[in-house]
Amino acid sequence: MGCMLAIANPKGGVGKTTTTINVGAALAERGRKVLLVDFDPQGHLSVGCGLKETYSNTRFELASLILKGDIEQIRAYIAAVEKFWIMPAHMSLIRLEDELVVQRAGESRLSKLLAPLGDEFDFCLIDSPPTISILTDSVLLAARRVVVPIQAEDTSIRGLHALEDEILELKDILDADIQITAVLPNMVMNNSVSERVLTELRGKTSQVLQRWPKVMTQVEIRKRIDLAKAWYAGKSIFNYNPRCDAIESYRKLARFLDRKPG
Repeated sequence: MGCMLAIANPKGGVGKTTTTINVGAALAERGRKVLLVDFDPQGHLSVGCGLKETYSNTRFELASLILKGDIEQIRAYIAAVEKFWIMPAHMSLIRLEDELVVQRAGESRLSKLLAPLGDEFDFCLIDSPPTISILTDSVLLAARRVVVPIQAEDTSIRGLHALEDEILELKDILDADIQITAVLPNMVMNNSVSERVLTELRGKTSQVLQRWPKVMTQVEIRKRIDLAKAWYAGKSIFNYNPRCDAIESYRKLARFLDRKPG
């Protein structure tokens, strides 16, 4: 079975979608067969990969297909983009949270749905909602390994700790072995706040490293306008501007993830 990774942080605006697209592109560059799954009801990954029409396609009705476990109909909408594949989101995901809450073992529906794809792809990266909810729990339970993009600021660190608490609760209640694999400082700027947060994140007294001693925190993505432009263009940064210096950071993270056990 291929490796599944959740890209998660309950704080919005930290670059989850940009991370998902570009880490996926970096893994594909390494010759891996990669599937990106958009499980954010806002559909930012789908739009950022040029699949805006699928997100609003009334015939797709993804929420109903997930509840039915109909992977074959969903498979028909999986699209090849650049060197990787996308399972797009759909606007119907907005109502899925309420429906999963009343379903028996609703948080496990995504895991069961994605399981048949496990042998078809080397990596499956799941873009999660910017909340703590049953949708996020579904992503964490399906993937079991988590990459956490953060901004180098205090509010983003609090989002990381909220996610850690949710992971530990899922371990306690459902006996789920979920591990944070990497924390990715994103949109890093040259200022004292960013430097202080990075020092705290990587220091010997870091709560993150105490809880997750094998987590990677050394790679960082500097703030670059071309990353936003690439999303608006519906492309990865690899395709939009192959000379952008952020690409090497995504490659470093991809090398780290590619050598971790699944």
